[in-house]
Amino acid sequence: MIFKSCLLEKRVAPLVLLVSCALISSCDLQSSSEGEEAVASVFDQYLYKSDIVRVVPGALSGEDSARYVKSFIDNWVKEQLMLNKAMFNLKREEEEDIDKKLDDYRASLTIYAYEKELVKQQLDTAISTDDILEFYEPNRKNFRLRYNIIRMIYIKVSKPVTDIRKLRKLYVSDDEEDRANLSDYCLEYSNSFSLNDDNWVELEQVLEKIPLEVLDHEAFLKNNTNLEIEDSLSFYFLRIAEYFLKDEISPVQYESDNIRSLILNKRKQELIRNLERNIYLDALAKGDFTIY
Repeated sequence: MIFKSCLLEKRVAPLVLLVSCALISSCDLQSSSEGEEAVASVFDQYLYKSDIVRVVPGALSGEDSARYVKSFIDNWVKEQLMLNKAMFNLKREEEEDIDKKLDDYRASLTIYAYEKELVKQQLDTAISTDDILEFYEPNRKNFRLRYNIIRMIYIKVSKPVTDIRKLRKLYVSDDEEDRANLSDYCLEYSNSFSLNDDNWVELEQVLEKIPLEVLDHEAFLKNNTNLEIEDSLSFYFLRIAEYFLKDEISPVQYESDNIRSLILNKRKQELIRNLERNIYLDALAKGDFTIY
């Protein structure tokens, strides 16, 4: 059912211009309070000051505001003239078709707004690690990588490097104390760094940060674990903890955000399906509809 909602958004879009034109053209202008000053009129339609006040952006300066108002009035007049000409020349069947499209649009928009509010109020958005794994395992073959990805530590420090021997020792260590010391070192001396090697990132994004041309990414990953590079200004340290190649099955950690979205969409579908079924069964029990 969520696909219905998504399709609704796409279905609504082509009608927005049509509906906006109709609504803005009429603008409920004749329902404005009697005695209110009109700023423009076309045949029996009137544009009032209050209609303009509602649409003028408050952040505009005096000159910009005046230009905006003039442009708005001119466009309103042109729309009214076009609408009048169109209504005069349209065949009755064409008018009825437009009315039907507007009715369909209003109905779809009303249902969509109700579904959206229901989802907002009742959807369970709590998703645990177990939920993610339960979704991932039977569908793992569907999660194929489009890029080479790595877990890594990356550090860039400007020359001259303070205590480079210490840095070389710390960035290859898995000891918790060394990791803490490495973090302190980077905070004090590094221009750019990433120390969370639990996160997966695209290899291409990392290679953009280091002065190294890599033509064969697969060979690079298979033959490099700890990499130290320098140019005239800086040293670059890269430690690759793990990698997956393009087209391999993606690790669950890399897909977790995507899976969360898929689970939420599935829950939305179920929630709206249940809503439709309950409304239908309730109306059936009460005799609120008849099918001839």
